[in-house]
Amino acid sequence: MITQDEVVKIAKLAHIKLSQDEINKFQIQLSEILEYFTLLKDIDTTSVREDLSINGLSTVLRKDDPNHYPLDKSIVYANALDVEDDYFKLDSKVL
Repeated sequence: MITQDEVVKIAKLAHIKLSQDEINKFQIQLSEILEYFTLLKDIDTTSVREDLSINGLSTVLRKDDPNHYPLDKSIVYANALDVEDDYFKLDSKVL
């Protein structure tokens, strides 16, 4: 089960303030979500082809070409909490 300290850490990373009731609620909900992943991990998929599609359609992807236009740094960093030497700077206390 996920601990309350882990819920608080996740909330800090997301910049969300939670009440004690919300921490308790999310502790239960996040633990249930992780339990579902444990169930999925235990499913035997050895006989299932990796490329199997239930509807027979194939994925059509566009060519991944980078955009070659200069970005205005003031726009890129407009919502950043802190910037240092053209990098987004994070508070080490949050991590």
